[in-house]
Amino acid sequence: MPVFVVELGVEEIPSGYLPSLTADLSQKTAAGLARVRLSAGGIRVDGTPRRLAVWGEVAARQAPRRQTLEGPPLGVAFRDGVPTPAAEGFARRAGVAVSALGQSASGRLVADVDEPVADAAPVLAALMSEVLGSLDSPHPMRWRADDVRFVRPVRWLLALLDQEVLPVAAFGLKAGRTTYGNRTDHPAGVALADAATYEHQLRDWGVMLSSAERRQVVREQAAQLAEAVGGEADQPEVVDEVADLVEWPTVFRGRFDSEFLAVPAPILTTAMVHHQRYLPVTAGDQLLPYFIGARNGVGDALDQVVAGNERVLRARLADAAFFYDKDRHTSDAERRKRLARMTYREGLGSYDDKAGRLAAAAAVWGPRLGLDGDEQACLARAATLAKLDLVTQVVGEFPELEGVMGGVYALQAGEPPPVARAIGDQYLPRTAADPLPATRVGRALSLLDHLDDLASGAALGVTVTGSTDPFGLRRAALAVGRLLVEGGLGPVDQRALGADALLRVGAAADPPAVGAMLALVESRLRTWLGDRLPADVLDAVLAAPADWTSLASRVQMIAQLMETPTWGPVATVAKRVGRLSQGVAPAPLGGASHPEPAAAELARVLAVVEGSVAPGGWAEWPQAAASLAEPVARLFDEVMVMDPDPVIRQRRLGLVAAVSAWLSRPLEWSRVTSVPAPPDTAGGRAGGGG
Repeated sequence: MPVFVVELGVEEIPSGYLPSLTADLSQKTAAGLARVRLSAGGIRVDGTPRRLAVWGEVAARQAPRRQTLEGPPLGVAFRDGVPTPAAEGFARRAGVAVSALGQSASGRLVADVDEPVADAAPVLAALMSEVLGSLDSPHPMRWRADDVRFVRPVRWLLALLDQEVLPVAAFGLKAGRTTYGNRTDHPAGVALADAATYEHQLRDWGVMLSSAERRQVVREQAAQLAEAVGGEADQPEVVDEVADLVEWPTVFRGRFDSEFLAVPAPILTTAMVHHQRYLPVTAGDQLLPYFIGARNGVGDALDQVVAGNERVLRARLADAAFFYDKDRHTSDAERRKRLARMTYREGLGSYDDKAGRLAAAAAVWGPRLGLDGDEQACLARAATLAKLDLVTQVVGEFPELEGVMGGVYALQAGEPPPVARAIGDQYLPRTAADPLPATRVGRALSLLDHLDDLASGAALGVTVTGSTDPFGLRRAALAVGRLLVEGGLGPVDQRALGADALLRVGAAADPPAVGAMLALVESRLRTWLGDRLPADVLDAVLAAPADWTSLASRVQMIAQLMETPTWGPVATVAKRVGRLSQGVAPAPLGGASHPEPAAAELARVLAVVEGSVAPGGWAEWPQAAASLAEPVARLFDEVMVMDPDPVIRQRRLGLVAAVSAWLSRPLEWSRVTSVPAPPDTAGGRAGGGG
C-alpha cells in the first residue's frame, strides 16, 4: 500500500493543547478515511510543539461500494404500465435502463448503482484539507489579513503520497515537501523525498515525534539525575508538560543555594513547577537544593544552559524569599484590614464579609455535618482565618498557593494542626481528579466555602453556559457534590444547606431558587458518576428524597442489585405500586385495620421491613424490598384496590402508597425506563375480594 504523510508546521503550541489537538486529528482522520472509502493501515497521529502529523499506509484506490437509490412512487412512475417521464428521468440519473429498475417495500422505484472509484491522491488530498481546516482550536489566533485562525500561526504544510506531493491546502497554504527539524540544531528547511522515511528522517533532523517516547526519555533521565544526588523527581504531570515543550529532550540537573530551603517548600516547588517548568528533587518529604529541566535539542555548551537556568531560578527564589519574609512580619490584624478592602463580588461585599459568612455558617452547620466538639471548634477557627492569605505577598506573586500559604502561616502562628490543615485544603477539590481535603474539618470548610460561591452566583443572576462560567461555578458545583457524596459528612439535607447559603448572601431561598442552584450540582454529579449506572437509573437515584450524603452507597447498592435476578421483580413491583398510588398519601401502618387477608399480610411484611432496615441501611435494602414482591402480587390478585366504596378504596390505596414510599427511598422509580412496565392492572381482580 502507498504511504502518506501530512504535517502541519506551526509556531510553538502550548503543551496543554497538544493532547486534545492530536486526539481531534486522529478521530477526524479515521472517520474521514472510512467515509471516503480509503482502506488504511498503521495510521499514526502525533505532535510536538512545532508540528501536528498524521502518517501511515493507504489503499491506492477507493473501495467499491454499491448503493441503492430511491426514486418516485410507482403510481407516479408508471401510467397503465407505461413509464412516465419521472421513471425515465430517474433511470437516466441512475445510469441504468428503465427495465433494470426495481421497487422497494414502500412502493417506490429503486436502482442499485456502483459508486465511482477514484485514485487515492485526489480523494486523500481533499479529505486532509477538510480535516485540517476543521480541527478544534482552543483560543485561536489570527496572523494574516484574511480570517484564517488557528491555535498558533501555521508556517508550513507538508503532504506526500509516496514520493509525490499531495495537493492539500489549509490555512492559506499549499502543501509541499519541505519540513523543518529541531529549531536549535536543524533550523533550516529540508526536503522530504519519500513519505515512508518521514519519522526516520525527522529523527536525523533532531525531532522525536512520539510524545510517549519524549515522556519516557524525560522520566528516565530525570530519575537518573535525581538518584545521583540521593533524591527522586517523580511528578508525572510535570513530566508530561516538559515533554510537550521540546522536540528532542536533553535533560539536565541544576542547583540552587541551600539557604533558600528555609523558605517553605510549597513556595519553592511552585516557583520551580508553575513558573519555570522544572522538576523539584526530593528525598522523602524533604526538598533538596536541586532541580531538573529539559532543553530543546542536543546543541553545545550544556553547562552554559544549566548556569543560565540556575540564574533565572535564583532570581525567582530570591523574590519568593523576600515576599515570604515580608509576610512573616505582617500581623493577622493588618491582614484583616486589607481583606476588608478586597472586593469579593460586586454587591456582595469584601472577602472579609465572605469570611464572616463562613464563620456564621460553621457555627450552625458544624454539628449538623456530624463534627464532634473539637472538630467544631477547629472549623470555627479555620473559617475565621480562611481568607487571610489572599492579601499576603506570596499569594499575590504565586496565586496557585492560595489556601496553602494560609495553612503554613496559621501553623507558624501556633494554630492547632487541624486548623492549619483545613485552611490549606479549603479549595480542594478543584477538579474531578483532585483528592478531597484530608480531614473532616477541611471538608466541612470546603463545602461551606463552595456553597457560598454557588449562592453568590445565584444572587448575582450569573448563568452558566457551555462557553461561559466567569465565577467558576461549575468547579464549585462539582466540589459541593463530591464533598456531600464522598466526604463522610452528615447525613444532611442538601436542600437545607442550599437554602441557608442563599439566605446568607441575601438571595431568595424559595424552593425554585434552591432547586435551580442545586440543579448545577446535580448536573456535575451526573457527569462525575459517569457510567456507573444507566442514565435513567442514575437520574432516578439523584431524584430520590434521600440526601446526597448517601448517594455513593445508594449507587453502589443499585449497581449491584441490577446484576442480580432480584432487580426485575423489585423494579416491577415498585413501578406498579407507584403508578397506582400517585398523589395518594401513605397510610400509617398502625392507623387502619385490614380485614382482607392479603392486605393484612402486606401490612405485616411492610412493618417488618420498616423495622428491620434502619435509615441508611442500603446494604439490607434489596433483600427487604424483594420480600414485598409476593405480598404485593397477592394483594392485586385477591383484592380490588379501586373499590367503589371511597372509604375502603382510600384505606387500600393508603397501604399501597406506604409500600411505594418505602420502595422509593433510594430512587424515584417513575424515572426508570430500562425495566418494562407491567400491564396496568392496578385495580386488582375485577371481582376481587372485600
